Amino acid sequence: LAMQIISSHPASLKTDRRLQMMEVLSKACGPFGMAAGQTFDITVMNDGDISADLLDDIYKLKTGALFTACIELGRLASADDDEFNQQALQQFGDCIGFAFQIQDDILDIITSTESLGKPQGIDVKNNKITYPRLHGMQHAKDKVQQLYQEALEAINYLGDDAQLLRELTGYMLQRQK
Repeated sequence: LAMQIISSHPASLKTDRRLQMMEVLSKACGPFGMAAGQTFDITVMNDGDISADLLDDIYKLKTGALFTACIELGRLASADDDEFNQQALQQFGDCIGFAFQIQDDILDIITSTESLGKPQGIDVKNNKITYPRLHGMQHAKDKVQQLYQEALEAINYLGDDAQLLRELTGYMLQRQK
């Protein structure tokens, strides 16, 4: 559906921009993005010997690739061709995507089933390796804060133009589900 909307929406986007957008989205969802992350999640996340680097890579594929793509799609929908902006927004997306996934792990442990909207502790019940399990709860919380701060720093130079991204980051930091 997303590809259909990108290809046929009446917005005044040039064909090359639409193709770029479809490439970004398909890459983020495909075998080098979210699909790969989900595959790893299903196949190796119960392996007690999983390395911290592999866990980080899985999180970056599973959630980070899609967050980064969403930010890039917004940029591509604009007239912005500035490579520095592209890199800054990619850094922003990478950071919030990684933070979001770690925060999900934390919320699975500390938030009630009623608040989460899914069974609390499902990761522990399924013996799943998570960031808090591998690094400890405090380190996980600190990492989330660090990543959100890095995300904000990446877009700081944009001034008021990045206000909505700052608000999104604040909302994500405070979320409870």
